[in-house]
Amino acid sequence: MAAPDLDAPTLLALDVGNSQVKLALFSGDRLVAEARLSSRVERNDDGWRDALSTAVEPLRLRDIGRVALASVVPTITVVLERLLTRLTGQPPLIVSAGLDLGLRIEVAEPERVGADRLCAAVAGYTHFARPLGRPLIAICAGTATTYEVVTTDGAYLGGAIAPGIETTATALVGRTALLPAVDLYNVPDRPIGRTTDEAMRAGLLFGAIDSTAGMIERLKRELIRRGESAAPPVVVATGGFGALMGTHLGDRIDHVEPRLIVDGLRLLADRLLPTEGFR
Repeated sequence: MAAPDLDAPTLLALDVGNSQVKLALFSGDRLVAEARLSSRVERNDDGWRDALSTAVEPLRLRDIGRVALASVVPTITVVLERLLTRLTGQPPLIVSAGLDLGLRIEVAEPERVGADRLCAAVAGYTHFARPLGRPLIAICAGTATTYEVVTTDGAYLGGAIAPGIETTATALVGRTALLPAVDLYNVPDRPIGRTTDEAMRAGLLFGAIDSTAGMIERLKRELIRRGESAAPPVVVATGGFGALMGTHLGDRIDHVEPRLIVDGLRLLADRLLPTEGFR
């Protein structure tokens, strides 16, 4: 992280995914620095302390006022909660459906909803859907492709979960003898591949793009069925393949917001963590 310009209480937001840990440092509502770490590297407490200390330099960890954590990797959650409490003197906010998120959680098993999904729903609804009086579809295209649905009046209904593009590609290559790894950010010009590489990219990328388009239409129809027909939903995309979806789905995607989840963490920290007495 570059040297931050801090003029408000600081927040370290950590989005712990299956592939990466995204770190974002906020001063008030302003993003001042960000970094990424691999979550696939095994680290003990000392390893995580060294990795985090390097990532947030030149700001020392103990100078951070508040910490908010959204994690889908329980083994890392345990280590980071213990470590960050010790280093900062404050327990981190760990996002779950049991918190007052500002949304009504209307799912059958709220305790099993991923924290990243909740953060995407909170940020998407707060910034894009609620100001327009419209429902929300938030898509996170990462290791998994997830869809979050929030009604006009702020009810989180759940959504859908599918394998992400890279996950699908890894499974395809790993379970076949002759298919190679391919560049998943290089969309071919046409859906008929003239080489094995082109054929794989066409199938993986166009397949994912069309699947996402189809899911958006299905979710829109379901919202209409539920009576959410006054205005179409706002569709927001995030995640490593969010920009690709935004490029190839045209007006089906209203916004591409790569920092949607960490901004959801910021919104929840502002809602649930006091600033008085923090640095």
